Amino acid sequence: MPKLTGEGLKMTDSKKFLGLLATTTCIVAMAMPAQAQVRSYDIQAGDMQTALDNYARQSGRQLIYKVDEVKGKRSKGARGNLSADAALKKILAGTGFQARIDTMGAIAIAKMGNGGDSSSGFRAAAAGSEESVSSNGEASPNAGGAALSSDHDDKNDIVVTGSHIRGVDTAAPSITIDRSALERTGYSSVAEVFQRVPQNFTDISAGTGSLGTNIGTPLSSANASSRSEGVNLRGLGANSTLVLLDGKRRAGSIGGRVVDISVLPISLIKSIEIVFGGRSAVYGSDAVGGVVNFVTRKDFEGAETTAFFSTTEKGGERFQASQLVGVNGDAGNIVAAYDYSEDWEYDLVNAGYTQPLTSPFDTQTFLALQAQQPSRRHSAYVAGELSVNDVLQIYVSGLYSTRRSNSFFSIQSTLASKPDTTQDTITSEQYSITGGARTALSGDWELDISGTISRVNEKSDTLTIFNRFGPGTETRASERQSDILDFSAIVDGPLFTIGGITPKAAFGIEARSEALERVGFTNTVVTTPFQKQSRSVQSAFLELNIPLMQGSQSLDISLAGRFDRYSDFGDTFNPHFGVIYSPIAGLTIKGAYSTAFRAPDVINLGANSEFQIFPLPDPQSSTGFSNVLVWQGDASGLRPESAETWTVSAAYQPEFAPWLSLSAGYFSVNYDDRIDRAFPTFTDVFNAFFNPDIYVDQIERTPSAARINEILETAENSGNFTGIAWDPATQNLLDAIPDIIVLDVKTSNVASEKIRGIDFSVSGKFATEIGDISISASGAYVLKHNRQITLNAPFVSRLNDVGKPVDFKLQGQVNWTREAYSLNAIVNYTDGYRNSFVNPVGSIDSFTTVDISTSVNLGEIWQGPVSKGLRFTLNINNLFDARPPRFESTSSTTYDHINASPFGRTFSVRLVKNW
Repeated sequence: MPKLTGEGLKMTDSKKFLGLLATTTCIVAMAMPAQAQVRSYDIQAGDMQTALDNYARQSGRQLIYKVDEVKGKRSKGARGNLSADAALKKILAGTGFQARIDTMGAIAIAKMGNGGDSSSGFRAAAAGSEESVSSNGEASPNAGGAALSSDHDDKNDIVVTGSHIRGVDTAAPSITIDRSALERTGYSSVAEVFQRVPQNFTDISAGTGSLGTNIGTPLSSANASSRSEGVNLRGLGANSTLVLLDGKRRAGSIGGRVVDISVLPISLIKSIEIVFGGRSAVYGSDAVGGVVNFVTRKDFEGAETTAFFSTTEKGGERFQASQLVGVNGDAGNIVAAYDYSEDWEYDLVNAGYTQPLTSPFDTQTFLALQAQQPSRRHSAYVAGELSVNDVLQIYVSGLYSTRRSNSFFSIQSTLASKPDTTQDTITSEQYSITGGARTALSGDWELDISGTISRVNEKSDTLTIFNRFGPGTETRASERQSDILDFSAIVDGPLFTIGGITPKAAFGIEARSEALERVGFTNTVVTTPFQKQSRSVQSAFLELNIPLMQGSQSLDISLAGRFDRYSDFGDTFNPHFGVIYSPIAGLTIKGAYSTAFRAPDVINLGANSEFQIFPLPDPQSSTGFSNVLVWQGDASGLRPESAETWTVSAAYQPEFAPWLSLSAGYFSVNYDDRIDRAFPTFTDVFNAFFNPDIYVDQIERTPSAARINEILETAENSGNFTGIAWDPATQNLLDAIPDIIVLDVKTSNVASEKIRGIDFSVSGKFATEIGDISISASGAYVLKHNRQITLNAPFVSRLNDVGKPVDFKLQGQVNWTREAYSLNAIVNYTDGYRNSFVNPVGSIDSFTTVDISTSVNLGEIWQGPVSKGLRFTLNINNLFDARPPRFESTSSTTYDHINASPFGRTFSVRLVKNW
């Protein structure tokens, strides 16, 4: 258990604890009412001890604090109709103290130590879970108590992700990964954390972006010019998961489509909050699969230096160094952070995961292909808050990051005249700045006004070296810049009280502009002329939370609605209805229904197109191949995607076994008008004519002259790889290639998806003579994930195939902690699935890896200025060096790079020094 002070005081046995505090601690004990009950408080500003004593008498809650610590401290007090949590928050605001609820219901008031984060606001935890303040002062969901606050932290520490109303829970299933959990894993990035979340489908990563387009999704293929890391909840697409930083939107990578989480240093993250299901009624577009909110350590106090290094037996080293400095005072706080990261290459050829690439055109052997590219990243972050007076607080934060990566692969072809060598240099520069003001209104209402500006600039330079005896060197380059400017005003607070019921509400407006600029060229030709697409969005939203029942049985109803007006496609309205019901102590049942939507990406607004002509296998052709015009780009008149989402969940922590927590939930998503290509990968294009029933709307075997003219007039680029001479300036295409077939692969509103599944978790915590032990297991089982490509096509399963989501993923974890020592083990399991890339259909084996980490707080073992505040962590990912299951195909790699990792046993060490 964490220590309240640096004097060795532990909350182990309650009798010993109270006896030890007899001479130094004041204990005020009274019956404890419901936390959310609103009553009138009259606690004057002044001496902090007097304020705490008055609070205990007026609230009926049990407080434990050290007299000598609070002596001489001042409190702003608390007056008005408030909940017990809200009153305590006001009393502790700006004092440098924090509160913690133990399992007996007592509240311990303790001073924040150096190197700690002042966990602000009353963090709402999922029913049946517990939170505690870890040794560095931050919330930990698995340590045995509930974290309360001292200072008024950023809005997301007071408002649970998924709602704009302070102090209420969300009816949707959620996960919170806190700072102590991040430290226990030993992982080096937030991307590594999400690779092990069972509900996440890892198709957007720096590694998958460089490994071709034969498997995966169009978005993962487009990532080749970005090398970003994304979050894809439920496998609905990374652009269908809304990613926030401290509750605010960020501009996206990959042409503005996906927020790149790789630029967020793990040393900067205080917690990761994940809410599943549609949340468009609260946040607007993109919140279909769920919402991920990265909460930063804005209230950090002290100084923290971190150094990290990892390596595998086949290369792929990584080095990180970070520095965090924070100052807290009565008037506010400021924090600054810098993080440097450098990666070395992980070569798949050297690791033995490549094979000759076969195709109808040539056969190539990869001499070099990287799953991890050499890269360097610099990130800097600054945040500050200032209390102008008792009712007004202003805040500002900014994040800047720049990354440069190089990838290189060389292909030795059986065609001696074509040895291709490609080197990509990709640079990404990102920043976001948020500023705002928060002011208290009458009756515990609060107004928050803020603005955010965010930009992502990506450049890709590809050097392609052809035959040295040929025409020379060609350099291809592209540049894309995505911008977001957002303004919002939100007011929330309690409404009238009727029959002891006080509903809470939030009202808000938001105005946002989105823009994308792009250009592409070679050293001789502009391939993509300068283009700029933009749009504006105006929104208004309302939320209500009605606590119909309180006490031993509770019932909360939540209602929300949001209206969004887009300048390009019009209006949309999305409602939400939720229920949280607790029929008995320890059991909480949640249910939520909502509609959600995703607006077309700005990059898709230009209705751009291009085409290539080449032979494709065709069983209806006498030669076995037909000349096909593959029409690519974006269709005009795109509509927003729309979805209906249902979730039902239950969490149980039995009174007879308080150490045990159980939860399970069911989810359903009906997703229509999906903006996508009917052919996600080149493999689908290659096999299109073997599935004519599926692609009936995309295949035109006898295109008209009008259709051909439409394609020729709108195409910005074209290519002819048939070997048949055709001069567009002098020849009609139908005359040159009379049997040509058109295959429409443009992005359009083509698909519908239906997803059903179950989430579950079980955890237990035990205090033993050898230390504290916690055991947990969580998983996701997808019952159905069917996709209909067009209205005339049948539904087909997207589950359990190469490059697609797998139906069952599981993570188990065991943690042991005793004083300065901790040991953590994680088991990650991905179920087996079919391999449709071979005939007859084959199978891919299941994949299991074990990660272990051990941590030692050296300052608790050795006394001295060097060891004080020093923590050492050793981590081994993939302990047993499990190789990814073999993927038999004509692809260049021998593993499914979407569902498995090629990195073998990985060793890492981390040193953290708190000053």
